[in-house]
Amino acid sequence: MFRRINADNARKIKERAEELFRLHPSELAALLEMAWDFRQNGGNLGSPENRSQFYPMPENILKLFGSTYDNNLRNIKAGTVLWDHLIYAYLIENTRTLEVFRKVIFEYLHGEKLGTPINADTQAWLRNTEALFFSTPGTFSIFNIQSRLRPDADAYRRNNYYRMFGMDLNHGREDGQPYPYIRAEAANREFVETFEQFLYEVWVGISNFGNTSGVNRTDNAAIANLARQLNFMLLTRRQNGNLSQAEFCFVAMMSWFHLTLEFDSPIVNSLRAEGSS
Repeated sequence: MFRRINADNARKIKERAEELFRLHPSELAALLEMAWDFRQNGGNLGSPENRSQFYPMPENILKLFGSTYDNNLRNIKAGTVLWDHLIYAYLIENTRTLEVFRKVIFEYLHGEKLGTPINADTQAWLRNTEALFFSTPGTFSIFNIQSRLRPDADAYRRNNYYRMFGMDLNHGREDGQPYPYIRAEAANREFVETFEQFLYEVWVGISNFGNTSGVNRTDNAAIANLARQLNFMLLTRRQNGNLSQAEFCFVAMMSWFHLTLEFDSPIVNSLRAEGSS
């Protein structure tokens, strides 16, 4: 989500990202509220083009965020925001990027094992990251997915991954023990097997694309049937907009860390982890 907000045809990604990281936490919260407000809503409820009909934050409240509203809202057309699929959040989190940055922020907040932040931009990144992703958002924010019924955000993300893909993350607790979370009965447990079969049939089709003399083993019917199965699985979990708010929050969260690592951002420089690519 933040990578989409930061998109720029002029290729000034670094400059725009640094400006984004310097915003006040309330402005970043307003950007997320506006992104939800202007989500695509042209298809059937639950489809990728209309993931939810949760009401957005009222416009008169959004205007209280001042320049964020004036500078961004007027440039966004209704029905144009489409965030990445939940699998994006799963893949980013599976790299343990979140755990690395959680530890980095913890160390900066509690001591000087990593030194001290090298400049104000690094301080802004640390403040914004803690405020957005390691604090409980406002009760009425679209970004609020924690309550007494969902007290553990890490467990709730795993719950959503399991429901949609039948998969857990490749890591558990720091002590090596599995991370406890609720495994819903209604889950796409056959997703991985079905997707692997689909990829195999597609690979066979690609391998035989230029075959004009030998036996063509492409099975178009199998490819179509497996694609329908995958489509049915994913849309079933999305019925009536289910899981959409959680997906929006998880994708936004992981895109923040993805954007942070796409260039030598302030926190990367502070950690002396710069690279040529």
